[in-house]
Amino acid sequence: MFRDVERLIEAGMELTPEDRLEVAEKLLESVPDDLISQAWIDEAEHRRAEWDSGLVQGIEADEAIRQLREITS
Repeated sequence: MFRDVERLIEAGMELTPEDRLEVAEKLLESVPDDLISQAWIDEAEHRRAEWDSGLVQGIEADEAIRQLREITS
């Protein structure tokens, strides 16, 4: 089955960006809500563990916005 998924992904990468977006949207719509909710919970727990361990540090919102504006301008 893994090889089938690899071939499907390779074929999908040959699509235009617009077609890939459409396929991605349809695939996401097909994922049950409880799996999506669990994925968000898992991500939140992962981020909390990184915060608690000191692996990441927070910055003030104003600084984050300034950095984003700098990157995108």
